[in-house]
Amino acid sequence: MKKVLCLLLATSMALMVAGCSGEADTTKDANTTAASSVTAPDVAAPAESSAALADDLVDQSIGAVYFSVPKAWLKYSSRDTDDGGENIAYHSLGGNGADDSAFVMVTITDDQDVSEDNAKQRVDDLAKAVENMDWVRGCETVKSTIDDRYYAELTFYKADDDEVRDMLLYIFPVYGAGKLMITASAKTGADRDLQADCDMILDSLEIYDY
Repeated sequence: MKKVLCLLLATSMALMVAGCSGEADTTKDANTTAASSVTAPDVAAPAESSAALADDLVDQSIGAVYFSVPKAWLKYSSRDTDDGGENIAYHSLGGNGADDSAFVMVTITDDQDVSEDNAKQRVDDLAKAVENMDWVRGCETVKSTIDDRYYAELTFYKADDDEVRDMLLYIFPVYGAGKLMITASAKTGADRDLQADCDMILDSLEIYDY
């Protein structure tokens, strides 16, 4: 568990530093894939998401972002970040590959200047910053939209002196708040389905813009 916490801290700090870059304006893309989001300024959050009606899911939130995760996931890190953002981490237990250090992390940066007009550039800048990190290897980036909300999906592996880890990262803009990052990680070779881990969150994701 101590090693997992160290991994989370290192990954969280690196991504938060990357998340502070980028300020250019541009327009949105126009492709479509899966997940869901809601634009509803000043609207109260739902009492319970439809996904969480299942016995094995529980509602969670970070800032104005709402989602569900399996009850089997151990929530063992929830804190404010040094730059004013928020971060929640889960030890992603369950029958999805054997890796006792697998985790899923949900982070929102503090960047109130993110808007519909500059969202594409802000997301692209963060994706580029991650791609250029020293420990990132073999990064593949896909960019698209869902419900007119631009996002980037990065698949890569993290290489350091101790081990190699598979990583999957989603980046969404939250207008008036910052950038939402959903990160899944597991040891390379552990046969963990990181897409399935992220889909647990994406399938119930609701984003309330400010």
